[in-house]
Amino acid sequence: MNVMLRAWELSQEGLKKFGGEKIEYFRESLKIAWSETKEAKTLKEMSKDELIALLIAVQKELEERELIEKKEYIFNFQCQFDNKKTTAYVAKLFWNETEKKINREFKDIEKKKKKMQVIIDDTYKAEELEVLEIQEGGSHKNKYRKYYVVENGKLSELGDTEKIKNKAAIKKYLRKKISLEELKKEMV
Repeated sequence: MNVMLRAWELSQEGLKKFGGEKIEYFRESLKIAWSETKEAKTLKEMSKDELIALLIAVQKELEERELIEKKEYIFNFQCQFDNKKTTAYVAKLFWNETEKKINREFKDIEKKKKKMQVIIDDTYKAEELEVLEIQEGGSHKNKYRKYYVVENGKLSELGDTEKIKNKAAIKKYLRKKISLEELKKEMV
């Protein structure tokens, strides 16, 4: 760790807590930063338990950073429906160039059956700008199925899947023929 950078960080913390000028806290912050550096152990000096704890902490930090860099988000999916009528699902939509059609990749969602009802209360991951098709139960006549897009970490509803114009717009977007803004304008 860079001692000077750490001292400036500590100075900033002092400024936020007590006000004044950052430079007023720098001298004391430099002493603290230097003592932190001296106390840090090298890998050779660490015990096996300390190394394992460090490894776990590093793996967790890397996973969190990967999610942030990938812009992958976690969403909750809750619904309840009659077991006989239909099902519920979340599927990522993508264009299959070989088959020249839209394909679905279903998210793994746990369904619990309770008598004649199916209850879903689970989470799934989706990436930024990913288009999803979500069906929340329904019947053989009404499917309650809609298109969504992940935008700035939130699900934005695009429209009903039953409308041919919407499916055509989704197809163009997945083929990268139109932008997200153009897709939103075309959706009914």
